[in-house]
Amino acid sequence: PPPGAELAVYPTLQFAVISLSGESDLARVEARARHAVAHLALHDAVEGKPLPRWLDEGFALDAAGDRPWARAASLLRAQLDGSTFSLAEIESFPDEPANVALAEAEVGDLVRALSHGAEAARFTALLGRLRTGEPFAPALSATYGAELPTLEARWHEQLGRRYLAVPSAVAGALGCAAILATALIAWRRRRRRQEITRAEALLAPEVPPDKAPKLIVVDEGRSHVVYLVAARAVPKVTHDGETHTLH
Repeated sequence: PPPGAELAVYPTLQFAVISLSGESDLARVEARARHAVAHLALHDAVEGKPLPRWLDEGFALDAAGDRPWARAASLLRAQLDGSTFSLAEIESFPDEPANVALAEAEVGDLVRALSHGAEAARFTALLGRLRTGEPFAPALSATYGAELPTLEARWHEQLGRRYLAVPSAVAGALGCAAILATALIAWRRRRRRQEITRAEALLAPEVPPDKAPKLIVVDEGRSHVVYLVAARAVPKVTHDGETHTLH
C-alpha cells in the first residue's frame, strides 16, 4: 500500500487491507471497510474491466457514506471560491490534503448524481455494458444520452445551483432574523412605555390637578421615582389615606 494509506484494495485478488494504526473511532473503521468492499463489488460487477479512477473512487466514497458533512463543506467552499476541479484534473488525484478532500467530495457527488434516484437503472445498465467489454466512453454516451464532458458540465451547473443556494438561504434567514429583532425591540420599547404609563396611573398622588407633581420612573424596576413640582416649599401628597412628605 502507499505510505500512510488508510486502506489498499486489490480487486484481482478480491482482497483489501485496512489500516487500524492509531485509530480509535470504530465508525471510521467501519466506513473504511464499506469503502473497500464497494471497490471490490464494483470491479466484480464489471468482471474486472477497466474503470476510470474517478468512477471507481467516487462509487466507493458514496457507498461508504463517511463524513458526508465534511464533503458537503468542501463542495460549498469550492463553489464560493470558484476552485472546483475538472475530471481530467481529478483523474490524477492531487497530493495536498485539502485538494484531496475536494477531489473526493466532487467524485463522490458526481457518481451519486449518476447512480441514485431516477438514474439508478441507467447506472446498472452502464455496468452491464462495461461487463461485456464495451469501452467506457461509448458505453456512457449510449446509456446517458450524452458524452462525459456534457454530463460533467450539467453536474457542475447543478452543483453550483445547489450549493450557491445555501448562502442565499442563509442571507435570507439573517434578513428575517434582523426584521424579527427590530420588531422585538420595538415591542419591548412599546411595552416599557405602557408600563411607565401604568406606573404613573398607580402611583400618582391624590392632590389637586393644578398642584399635581409629575412622576418620572427612572429605572425599569420602578424602585426609584422623582417628583418634579413647581412650588418651592416641600410638597406633601396623600396616597392610600396616608400623607407623605416628598424629599
